[in-house]
Amino acid sequence: YRESWAIIIGIDNYLKAPKLRYAVKDAKGIADVLIENFGFKSENVIQLYNGQATKEGIMKAFDRIRQLAGNDDRVFVFFAGHGITIQLPDGREKGYILPYDGSQSELITSAISTDQLNEISQLIRAKHLFFVMDACYGGLIFARAQPLSPEAVEYVKVITTRKARKALTAGGRDQTVLDTGPGGHSVFTFYFIDALKNMSADLNRDGTITTYELNEYISPRVTVESNRTQTPEYGILAGDMGGDFVFIPSEVFAEVDVNINSEPLNAEVKVDGNLVGKTPLNLKLKPGSYSIEISKSGYDTRVEKIDVRAGTRNAFNFRLSEFLVNLNINSLSKSGVVYVDGNMVGRLRDGKLNVKVRPGRRVISVRGDEEFGEVTINVPEVKEHSVFVDISLLSGKLVISSNVDEADVYVDGQNVGKVKEYRFEMDLKPGRHIVELKKERYESVKSEVNIPAGSSESISLNLKKAIFTVNLNVEPKDAKVYANDKFIGSGSFTADIGHGKVLFRVEKEGYEILEREIIVDRDGLNLDFSLKPITARVKIETDPAEAIIIVDGNKIGVTPSSFELAYGSHDVQLIKSGYKSESFKIDIRRSEVISKKVKLEETVETKAMRIYKSRLNLKNNLTYAGVGATIVSIGVGVAFHIKSEEIYSKYQSADEIEEFNEYKNAYNKAINRRNIAFGVGAVFAGLTIYNALRKVSYEEIYREIKRGEVSMELKFYEYVGVVPMVNFKLKF
Repeated sequence: YRESWAIIIGIDNYLKAPKLRYAVKDAKGIADVLIENFGFKSENVIQLYNGQATKEGIMKAFDRIRQLAGNDDRVFVFFAGHGITIQLPDGREKGYILPYDGSQSELITSAISTDQLNEISQLIRAKHLFFVMDACYGGLIFARAQPLSPEAVEYVKVITTRKARKALTAGGRDQTVLDTGPGGHSVFTFYFIDALKNMSADLNRDGTITTYELNEYISPRVTVESNRTQTPEYGILAGDMGGDFVFIPSEVFAEVDVNINSEPLNAEVKVDGNLVGKTPLNLKLKPGSYSIEISKSGYDTRVEKIDVRAGTRNAFNFRLSEFLVNLNINSLSKSGVVYVDGNMVGRLRDGKLNVKVRPGRRVISVRGDEEFGEVTINVPEVKEHSVFVDISLLSGKLVISSNVDEADVYVDGQNVGKVKEYRFEMDLKPGRHIVELKKERYESVKSEVNIPAGSSESISLNLKKAIFTVNLNVEPKDAKVYANDKFIGSGSFTADIGHGKVLFRVEKEGYEILEREIIVDRDGLNLDFSLKPITARVKIETDPAEAIIIVDGNKIGVTPSSFELAYGSHDVQLIKSGYKSESFKIDIRRSEVISKKVKLEETVETKAMRIYKSRLNLKNNLTYAGVGATIVSIGVGVAFHIKSEEIYSKYQSADEIEEFNEYKNAYNKAINRRNIAFGVGAVFAGLTIYNALRKVSYEEIYREIKRGEVSMELKFYEYVGVVPMVNFKLKF
């Protein structure tokens, strides 16, 4: 191969599709193998990963390869990412590869179809092209044909000379490709790298690997590793002519010294169409056949085929012959004398003469009795070249009068002089000519004239003024002024402005831009511009309100407040007793309303006092509740005691067994309830006394806040027997 090219694409982090794990790592692994093991130049390997692999980026890469790859080159394309397949209305399927910015819902506009890949393969001139796709449903890329069998006669010779368009995909048209596998790669890419890096796919041990051998090595291993859920497919693309893409290890490409010389020296040398230097020349080439072109100005170019061999002296010498061009001279003069660079070379016969001349700049003249013609040409280094020498009759005269002196005169686009004392004269060949007068600050004027042979033609060309002086006065003085978007000055000044409608724009940082359209049609026009400063209305609210507002060190008021601020950056500070101060910047860049709401944070002391008061109130409330519960419990106990005394009196006066037992049971129940009520009252009394004696400390709360956690905790951990009555915690 003359040159090797590659496009390597790997996408993990899709913009609009599920992410993959190993696509980028797979692609980088392939790129490393190509560069390190198979002679691909790093600058010839286009690598597109994640955000680089947009549809536009991929298509630009293909377009670059289309322009750079030659007929004897090879191109390798690897894609690791999402593949999509859809069913068409007629039942057929269509496959797509999904770029980084591709969307499954917008395949036509954002994805690349397998049909497009087939078309691209036909646009690339390279002799061999190999597509490898580690993506789902990749099998849809193949054309309806079969690759050449390796058993065919002269297989190696055929595959290296015929055009090849091959493809290998990680799975079939209806298979999902696994994104995980051994070695941190997908299953397919793991075996692909192994096949090349370790030459594992060199099945016939000839030192090279074909795409056919790659498939024979990779396919069964991927099938087994994926438990038969994924089977790679191998086939050809449109434009394949039976060749094959061959991987040749880098060591095969070792370069040898080659010496190229010429007579004469300093001739340009091209190797296979590429300029490599001038003779005498020493360069390094890989063994093989090359087309050598030796060229030098003034000499015939030689093109020879050379064979560069390893282990021998490769020296080549080329003798160049002087180059003469067969120049065919034609003219309307029938028998004029012909001169080349002032030297007579012959006479025209029926307006024709053939002479041999050296390439380069030559002056060809034809002289007759009443005619003359001359032409200067660059004679190219070609075998034959023709030139026509026009002839003209005797010249006429152009006379111009004008109302403006020192105007430039142009004839047929060429500057031929100036008007002097309001008049201009010159000799001019007969015929029609375009005459134009130009002068700064005036509108140019054109006229067509017909110059007669041997006579004069007079014309009058008057100019109109086109630029006027305008006086500008601008406030502030250093504001910049633009006329039709062109900067013309600052402050108060005088400027030259073209005639017509002019859009003036005045601007300065910190001021609103002023634009005004004015018709400029006279000198001395006075224009005044005054810019309005940029200010913004700022509204500040705080929670809580009544915080002091300080702007750039000056007190403005208290929140909520609304005030004006000038253009620029301002330091704002909010201060309120018991709260931490808040500081921030406000940037004013345009006239607008800026609203800002700020929640102030309490100081440690304020927060501690608030929690202290809350705890103290809670303690008092619990004490009052305990006293109430104690009184109620004792009251209930007294009521049951009175009732028990009444029942006991009835019990003592009973005279029947049944009545005696009934009062006895009632008495026992009343006594039990009395005891329970007194017991509950005793418990509430104890808890109430404990709570009343428990200290609430401001200093302790302050320390808790400093430590980072504030809690309000009340513990009634008094026990009646072994049963805890109550334990609860409130946190702020």
